[in-house]
Amino acid sequence: NLTIKKGVLRINNNAAATSRNLLIKGLTTVDLGAKFTVGTGDATHNVEFQSDVINNGTIDFANNTQYACPGGANTGVVKVTFTGAKNNTLTCNGPTDFYRMFVDKGTDATYILSVLSTNTSYFRLFGPISGGGCIDPSDGPEGWERLALVVYNGTLKLGSNIIIPRLGENRAGTVCNEFSIPATARLWINGATVATSNAGGGWRGFTLYGTLQVSAGSFTNPGNTGGITYYGNVATPGRLIFTGGNIYTTQLKRADANGRLAYIQTGGNFYITALSDSRGSSAVFALPDAEDVFEVSGGLIQINAINTTATNGIHLLCQEGNYNVTGGTFEILLPTLGAAGQPEFEINSTVPFYNLSLTESANPSSQTLLLQDDLTILNDLTIGANTVLDADGKILEIGGDFIFEDYIRNRRKRVH
Repeated sequence: NLTIKKGVLRINNNAAATSRNLLIKGLTTVDLGAKFTVGTGDATHNVEFQSDVINNGTIDFANNTQYACPGGANTGVVKVTFTGAKNNTLTCNGPTDFYRMFVDKGTDATYILSVLSTNTSYFRLFGPISGGGCIDPSDGPEGWERLALVVYNGTLKLGSNIIIPRLGENRAGTVCNEFSIPATARLWINGATVATSNAGGGWRGFTLYGTLQVSAGSFTNPGNTGGITYYGNVATPGRLIFTGGNIYTTQLKRADANGRLAYIQTGGNFYITALSDSRGSSAVFALPDAEDVFEVSGGLIQINAINTTATNGIHLLCQEGNYNVTGGTFEILLPTLGAAGQPEFEINSTVPFYNLSLTESANPSSQTLLLQDDLTILNDLTIGANTVLDADGKILEIGGDFIFEDYIRNRRKRVH
C-alpha cells in the first residue's frame, strides 16, 4: 500500500531525463492536502496501479498543455496503467490529472475499473489525441493505441461528474485512427459526459469491436464524423448495450461485409442527429446481416439523417432467433437532414418494430418514408402531420393503434 499523508511525493526531479517506473500492488491513498506529482524533467514515466486509488488531495501527472505533446523543459509526464484480474475503483475527491491512462485488466471485459468523481473538474486527461507527435516506443502500431485513453482489456466504467470532451481525432498510426474498444474490452458510460471530438472530420467517431454500454449520462459523436462503426469482427461481434442515458451520433454503420453487431436496448435515447462523413457504406441505422442481433424492449431510436446506399435509412436483416422486440420506438423525422439528394427514406427490415412514428421536422426539402419489403408494427404506427408513408405495394401489419394525421400511400397490396 501507498499512503501520502502530508506534503508532496514527486516522481523524478525537475532536471533529469531518465524514465522511472513505479508499481503499486495495494491501495493507494492521497490524503487531503497531500500531493502525488511528477517533476518537470523531460521524461515520460510509468505508474502501474493494481488495486484501488483514493485521491482526497491532488494527483498531477501532467506538466504539458492539455492534448499537446510534452517535450523540452518543464514537461515531465506519467503514463498510468490499471491492471489486475479483479474489480477496482479510482475515486477522485480531488483534482486527478493524468497524462495518459491505460486499462489492461485480465484478458476479457470481466474485471471493472470504476471511476468516481465528486466534481466535474476532478478527472482530466492531458495526453495526445491527434497528429503524429510524441509516439512512445511502447505504443502499439494503431492510432487508437496512441491516444490519451486506451482500454485494452477489462471494463472502464465512468460515473457521474466526469467529462471527457475529446477522445480521439485522427491519431497517426495504422488503422484504426480513432477511439476504439477492442473485442476484449468494454466502455461503460454510467453518468459521465463523453464525446469523441468537439468538431467534425475524419477518424473522429468511434470504432466498436468490443462493448459500448450506456446506462446514464451521454456518449456523443459530432456531426460530419463516422459515428459508431463496426467492421472486420465476424468472429467476435461487437455489442451495444443501452439501458439509459443518451447517445448522439451520425449513424450506426457497418463498414464492410465482415462487420457484426448485437444491438440491445431496454431504455435510453439513441439519437442520429447529423450527417456523417461516410454516407456510402451502409444504411444510417444498419444491422444488415442475418447473424446480427437486435433486442429492444424500451427506449427511443430517433433518426434525423440519411445515407446514400441502396437502403439508405433502416436496414435490419437479422434472422429469426436473433431478434426480440417487445417495446421501444423508432421515430423518423421527415424530411431528414440530407433529404435534398435522397427524397425517399427507405426501410428494409425482417425485424418487426414495436412502435413507429413519423414526425415532421424543420429541415428543408421533402421526403417520403418508403418500404422496401413487408413490415410488421407490433404496437402503434403514428403518421404525423405533413409526413408521408409509401408502402409501395408491401404488406404493412399494425398490431396496435393507427394514429393517422396525414398521408399513407399503398399500391396493390394491403394494410391490416
